[in-house]
Amino acid sequence: MLMSTMLIVASACSDSSDPDVPGNEDSPGTKIKVGDYYSQGLVKGIVFNVDETGEHGMVVSLDEKELKWSTLGTSVISGAVYVSMDYGKDNVSGIKSLFDDWAESFPAVAWCSSKNPGSLNTWYLPAANELRTLLDEYAGNPGLALSMEQRSGAPVNPGISYWSSTDAGGQIAYSYRYRENMSLEEELYALLSKGESHPCRCICRF
Repeated sequence: MLMSTMLIVASACSDSSDPDVPGNEDSPGTKIKVGDYYSQGLVKGIVFNVDETGEHGMVVSLDEKELKWSTLGTSVISGAVYVSMDYGKDNVSGIKSLFDDWAESFPAVAWCSSKNPGSLNTWYLPAANELRTLLDEYAGNPGLALSMEQRSGAPVNPGISYWSSTDAGGQIAYSYRYRENMSLEEELYALLSKGESHPCRCICRF
């Protein structure tokens, strides 16, 4: 039974290089659009980004939780092979490879990972640029908020700081919140203490 569940989830939401995965429960096999409800196996969320083909994109979880980035105040950059602004799975892999007690020491990463049965890593804490895409899309598209509300999901608030999985070294990590009329790239991201609690949202790719 466990193996069957893992296979269902593995096929539901995966890397963008994987074969096509229809995600709209109402019209299986059709191209997926921003705002669609994605329901495949144990993966359920709102599509917030798709490529030009409509075949690949990103899904955000229906829930969120306020957590600390880390209880250690330790840098991951010093030893991790991957620390990415663009792909949260690389950041999660780095954390898991360096710390045997990662589930206790990295609450935000652990919460997203807890959505995955077994050793799967379908859901993950987004990297800084993935988080930026999520919050920018929600700030500019009221239909996304409506889709979340229709599925009884917790509202995404683009105007507050969410944790990303991107370590900035030492005792700080990247967060992001949407700001209007900001022109400088470096001003878009905030470097916050890992010991602070901030909202976390999980994403996956299909």
